[in-house]
Amino acid sequence: MTPEQIERRLERLLPTVAKPGRYTGGELNSLVKDWDQIGTRVCLAFPDVYDIGTPNLGLAILYDLINQRPDLLAE
Repeated sequence: MTPEQIERRLERLLPTVAKPGRYTGGELNSLVKDWDQIGTRVCLAFPDVYDIGTPNLGLAILYDLINQRPDLLAE
């Protein structure tokens, strides 16, 4: 796909995006680790919209416990 094709698709798609802040990253208290330096990476997912999953206490506890370890990365 060429850059021009990507741009045309984005121009059609972006006006339909609700709450784009959900997709920008940089949440309060998020940790940033170097993905190239960490051997084990964990993807945490919540089966609901961002606004419901983000404040979930269980997810926050898992995120914190995993990221406290220098050999693990949770995103």
